Amino acid sequence: MVGVVGCGGSDGPPDLTIYFKTTPYANASCNAVDQRLAGVRPMRLYTNGNVALPPTTQGLASYYQRHALSFSTDTAPQSTTMAYALDTDSASLDRALVAAFPNVDLSDEAALMASDPATYNQVVTFVANFLLKPMTDFANTHSDSGGAVTNLVVVTNLERPGGDPIRAPGTSLAGLSISPALLAEFARTMPDEGSIWQGVNFPANFTPMMVLGNNVLQQARTIDPVLDDLVTAHEFGHSGALVHSMVPFNLMYPSVTPGLDDCNDGLDDAQLTTMATTYGLGASAASGALLAGRPAAAPSGSPTGARAALPPDRLRAMRAGDRQATRAFVEALFHLPTAAN
Repeated sequence: MVGVVGCGGSDGPPDLTIYFKTTPYANASCNAVDQRLAGVRPMRLYTNGNVALPPTTQGLASYYQRHALSFSTDTAPQSTTMAYALDTDSASLDRALVAAFPNVDLSDEAALMASDPATYNQVVTFVANFLLKPMTDFANTHSDSGGAVTNLVVVTNLERPGGDPIRAPGTSLAGLSISPALLAEFARTMPDEGSIWQGVNFPANFTPMMVLGNNVLQQARTIDPVLDDLVTAHEFGHSGALVHSMVPFNLMYPSVTPGLDDCNDGLDDAQLTTMATTYGLGASAASGALLAGRPAAAPSGSPTGARAALPPDRLRAMRAGDRQATRAFVEALFHLPTAAN
């Protein structure tokens, strides 16, 4: 089975503890332990393609041991048909839009938004669901455990092979995470984009999921193994309802830079409290996990979120294959700094 290592021989079960084995950091300041996230977070592991799973899972465990958080899995890693996280094929998107809205004039997006904002909202929701379909399909198949576990998925590349790469020059897309608690936080802190997430086809109370691109992780650990740890720990933070921080050297900063970021990149008090509350860890353990449910749907026909996250000029550019426009929409959805287009 893809990703399974450490088997106990032909007569024994696989050694699942290998996945979350911890290793102290050479920098002793990264090994001091507090009890802020004390507890165990169950995980389900999935892979697609020839990926190296233990370096990533062990890096996750090594990073969070500073807060007394450990991880476990009771099931060997499973192979998944999810080959990528984002469908970035603009030509397929354009064809799908025309087929889904046969009686709608899509040639003038600005006029459509002005004359029929409800339909324009439906178009934007369709675009979001097209881009995120690999993730929503996975969530609909693998959410039988609800919020009791976190699904960690490692694929070869986050973007559709043969699609339009949306990365900015000199950058790489390393991971994407989503959870009911994060969607609730989006709705609270960024209502325009949050209103679009309400129409994305995730099931109610789906299992939190983090999807990582093995190509970027391999490159990161070649430069500095701690970068792999930081990327994985960052994505787990998102699954625990943490949004991005623009404070340098915060774990939730949107990017990592070799030679600058190291194992001292951390979380502040408010972030640790949010994660502890979301997952019922540390002082919150007595009350159990408090995963937030998905926010209620927005009133139909409201154009606010669509206009802010995907204005007509950006929608037109996306349909024409402008990767900057696609990147800007993804960045808006996932609360990244918005790129110009």
